[in-house]
This record gives sequence, structure tokens and C-alpha cells, in this order.
Amino acid sequence: MSIQSFGAELNAFSKKTGVEANIAVRKVALQIFDGVTAMTPVDTGRAKGNWNLSISHMDTSTDDNASSTSQGRPAKAPSLRTYSGLRDIYITNSLPYIFALEHGHSGKAPHGMLSVTVNEIRSSLI
Repeated sequence: MSIQSFGAELNAFSKKTGVEANIAVRKVALQIFDGVTAMTPVDTGRAKGNWNLSISHMDTSTDDNASSTSQGRPAKAPSLRTYSGLRDIYITNSLPYIFALEHGHSGKAPHGMLSVTVNEIRSSLI
């Protein structure tokens, strides 16, 4: 799936539901962030705690001391309060082993995290 096709589906969802595109984008971004962090396998919590959500630029920072809360979310919660359309939203994790986790190198997430989450949300938009 390309970014363009996902964007087209988001616009169609916005028109179908009457939800302002700006709000729809914010909600979907937070759903993706919540989904990907919930599905990230936990050993030390470092992978889960290093998911970043940022506006207009990629946050490629990592935190060796990052952890997740007992609810399974990164201890550092994102905010999109300042988001107002036409700016890119990035969800990143720059740990060197995140690619391996996404591609099934963990029995706890054999199908990855991001692709599963995006496909689930995508199917709910159609």
C-alpha cells in the first residue's frame, strides 16, 4: 500500500463520515501509534518505549533508558494538539533491531507490528 492510496482512503473516509480531514488524520495517526506500540513485543520495554510520534520532521532519537508503562504504552506519550493539516506526521522507531521485529523475528509479533496495525485500521476505514 502506498502513502497516496492510504491518503485517498482517508479522504474518502472523511467525506463519508463528515469528519473534518484534519481531525481524521490526527485520530488515525494516534490509532496507528497506539496499535504499533501495543503490538511491539516486550523483553526490556526498550523497543516499545522508543516509538516516537512527531509533526513535520522525523524524530530519529533513541533512548537507551526508554521503557513502557504497565499498560503497555511508551512511558513518553505523544501529543498532536498542535497538529493542523497539511503537515506530515511521522511514527518512527530508530532502534537497530526494530526492522527485524517488524519482519517477524519475534515469536511475540510474528507478523510485525506496523504493517498489521495499518492494515487493521485501513480495513476499518473502507
